[in-house]
Amino acid sequence: MIVYLPILALEGIEGKLFRPMSLTVIFALLGSLILSLTLMPALCATFLPRHGTERENRFLSALQRRYRQGLSWAMTRPRLVLLVAGFLLLNAVVLATRLGSEFVPRLREGAVVLNTVRLAGVSVDESVRYGTQIERTLLSAFPDEIERVWTRTGTAEVATDPMGVELSDVFIMLKGRSRWKQARSQDALVEAMETRLSSLPGMRMIFAQPIEMRVNEMIAGVRSDVGVKLFGDDFETLRAKAAEIEAVLKALPGAADVVTEQITGQPVLAIQADRGAIARHGMPVKNVMEVVEALGAREGGVGLGEGRGGGAR
Repeated sequence: MIVYLPILALEGIEGKLFRPMSLTVIFALLGSLILSLTLMPALCATFLPRHGTERENRFLSALQRRYRQGLSWAMTRPRLVLLVAGFLLLNAVVLATRLGSEFVPRLREGAVVLNTVRLAGVSVDESVRYGTQIERTLLSAFPDEIERVWTRTGTAEVATDPMGVELSDVFIMLKGRSRWKQARSQDALVEAMETRLSSLPGMRMIFAQPIEMRVNEMIAGVRSDVGVKLFGDDFETLRAKAAEIEAVLKALPGAADVVTEQITGQPVLAIQADRGAIARHGMPVKNVMEVVEALGAREGGVGLGEGRGGGAR
């Protein structure tokens, strides 16, 4: 059980994946320990015979003879044994210095997801057209690397991931790596895709992998490996500080795809009635605001001419 205790201290994805397993093993071993100290002695005393006989196992006897022969051979050649043991130890030390430091290496899922963010207020037709253009561009540029591609725009029918129509996820299923011609690794292929799509205007791109993206969203609520969350009650101050944080992160060595989440809302047209001009024409404010309402929608709680100012959005 002590061996599994350090796993309980893991954080992030490693903790989410391995902490339940560690707890399960610890509880199982604890239950087995309690059972072996309470029930098993009583069962042995009840059902096992009082006097047992010892018998020689042929398989174990053969293993003991082989072990004695090997031990005798090694004791007569101590220098050779020490030389081989030293060589194996040195080789293990050299290999240990080249091992990676990640507890869970990044999984290559054989698929890439491209998260695209466009201007807020874009229409559904424009989002679909833009997604189709991205699909055609990728398929024409990487026919040997991409097996199929499709796009999901906005929120799905089961709203587990609320998204606006300005957000689209382009899922790219890759072919076997032996058939690739324009890249040797998935990272190089992603860089080539990003370069190919960089000429498309009005869009921000984030490359990830499907499972990796979902896990990041569930853990931190962001679609990247590292995220910075800023809290406050002044919207303009938050926007300014977010720009400063983005500039600092972009200056860090090794930082890539540093972006600030889009926080602009839907475009709003505010119409304020000019009471002086309306009065010169002998027209009530209510009639003007009814025309405005017919063109769009009226904000709840705003009167049609009562009080000082009539307004609509």
